Amino acid sequence: ISYSNQTIRITVTDNSSATISVSGQPVIGGSPVAFHLSDPTMPNKQYIFAAALGSLPGIPLPGNRLIQLNPDFVFYSMMFYPQLLGFSNTFGTLDSQGQATVTWNIPSSVAVPGVTVYFDFITVDYPTPQPVIPSIAPGVSLTLLSQPPPPPPPNNTNFTWPLVALWHFDEGN
Repeated sequence: ISYSNQTIRITVTDNSSATISVSGQPVIGGSPVAFHLSDPTMPNKQYIFAAALGSLPGIPLPGNRLIQLNPDFVFYSMMFYPQLLGFSNTFGTLDSQGQATVTWNIPSSVAVPGVTVYFDFITVDYPTPQPVIPSIAPGVSLTLLSQPPPPPPPNNTNFTWPLVALWHFDEGN
């Protein structure tokens, strides 16, 4: 992203230790979804988390690397106004363990049930005037729900110890 006629060069190195895990259900207007970002090899480094409505063809980088997000209107909204889409903490610094959490309160005003949204994050290092992207996490996706999924049916094959204790075993006769 450039705000002038200057060219920004980014040096890319390869590091595959970045991961994203998700907790919470992607229910529109429901409880927040948490994205747990982790890159233990990049403590105290800056990160950028983004979303898009597609993951391919993605954003190609030098060295045959790929950010698995399409540069669509959701992606650009995430770059400039993530709070309008209900996100917080999309840009920041990983802690001393290389961890951060992004929160998404899915607003009912902009979300559509059944739509799949793709997510990814990169770490950024500024050791020289040219930023370096040391790691790109494998992307994750979520399909938006209009209501929480139903609970699983009860499993009636599990026996508890009090039930077993009522059985009588007579091995003598």
